[in-house]
Amino acid sequence: MPSALIAPSPPGTGPFLWLAALLLGMPALIPAAWGAKSVELFRLGFSYSMLADVNENDAKASLRALSAVISSEHGIQANPDPMLFQGTEPIARALLAGEVDAVTITADEYWVLHPQVSFSRFLVGGQETDPREEYLLLVRRDSGLATLSDLTGRRLALHAVPRMRLGYLWLEVQLARDGLPPAAVCFAHAQKSSKLSKVVLDVFFKQADACLVTRNGFAAMSEMNPQVGKQLVVLAASPALVPSFFAFRSGLSDAYVGRIIQEFKDVQRTPAGRQALTIFQVGALRELPGSSMDPAMAMLDEYRRLRPEAANRLVTLLQSNAGNLMGGSEP
Repeated sequence: MPSALIAPSPPGTGPFLWLAALLLGMPALIPAAWGAKSVELFRLGFSYSMLADVNENDAKASLRALSAVISSEHGIQANPDPMLFQGTEPIARALLAGEVDAVTITADEYWVLHPQVSFSRFLVGGQETDPREEYLLLVRRDSGLATLSDLTGRRLALHAVPRMRLGYLWLEVQLARDGLPPAAVCFAHAQKSSKLSKVVLDVFFKQADACLVTRNGFAAMSEMNPQVGKQLVVLAASPALVPSFFAFRSGLSDAYVGRIIQEFKDVQRTPAGRQALTIFQVGALRELPGSSMDPAMAMLDEYRRLRPEAANRLVTLLQSNAGNLMGGSEP
């Protein structure tokens, strides 16, 4: 196992440990005949960047629980200690060495990885109807703000969760297209929160001038509080983009990957499976072709053309410490 991997540690005391305790007993339910035949071991890796407001012990417990859930009687057994990676460099090494079969990564990590590593199939989590996300820049209807230039020197609220990483980079592209400086310079203040309600309500109550959220998040807030939907309007919207996914490395049997994908689809139909996926903000799972990633890749390529120095810094950050993308000075 590569030395850069985060080594397993003793379970903590977080809210997901009851799930691990329950599910780790599942191997006892696997038929005894498994001991007499060769069983393919599926090795799953997760990027640290997929974690949101979750401590390391809870994350590892949930990963072990997820591995137990996807083990089945169909000749598939998941590694009970999935790999947790910090940065794309150790992910690439593990994939190229065949030490891991699939990884859960964000689109910007895939952008760094795909020139080095060949992937075959993709499993995407999100809303039941569409796993993609649209990113919205919202302002108050009565604010008088109508263009990105109007936001210069204003206060921006950012929803800081993994599925929003691509939204921050989309915003940088929009600013660059309009000849504006990077967000860290353009806005007087950028406040980040993992709580969607705080981000949206900060604009509603005039504590921020604009916020960046997903369309799904705005719809949910508007449903809970119709006044939010009436008072906030869209200043700019992104195309539909795939923000994160399970990516299977090339070289695996297509039939084998198909069975794994079916196992994942079955996992989400059980309460335990859904709970295990919740920690990584993975919703309904569906398979999408590799071309579904093209819009996000094109947007990130444009980011590199428009902001080459910032893009190079981003690549360096992703290679070594992807989990800190939203902790820096830039969105």
